[in-house]
Amino acid sequence: MSFRYIAWLALLVFAGGCESDLLMPVPAKIVDGVIVTVTVPGACVFADCDPLNRPPLTLGLGTIVNTSGHTAYLHGCGGVRVLISIEEQELVNGTWSSVPPYVLCTTEVQSVALAPGDSIQFNQFFAPGIRRIVVGVATKASLIDEALASSASFSVAAR
Repeated sequence: MSFRYIAWLALLVFAGGCESDLLMPVPAKIVDGVIVTVTVPGACVFADCDPLNRPPLTLGLGTIVNTSGHTAYLHGCGGVRVLISIEEQELVNGTWSSVPPYVLCTTEVQSVALAPGDSIQFNQFFAPGIRRIVVGVATKASLIDEALASSASFSVAAR
């Protein structure tokens, strides 16, 4: 066997090993005791869960829970009605990419307090692919120490 053949074979084995790593589940990133989980398919906890309006998508149930002993602050935006900024990401060619439509704060950024032991649930529809949810978490209401917590990666099958 030539050196060139052995080198080519080694490259194929290495590349194959890397590809399988990309398909492995990515664990959740817990920030200050805040855990994000997603169940797909998930139960409907809100009124607008009609799959007929979204045929290629799968309903998921997300949960954000504060397991710490202190109040956590989630990144939110809005005026009278503050919404938590929840970012969906998809794994594309080994890189996490934001999934449109992007939620941008058109009003001032506000924090949403999550007391120790409390949780927030939400429904979201997901297209097929490897996905995760990302949420900004801080220990201060000013969000000055904000870091990103993420769910474990999850796979959504085509329907």
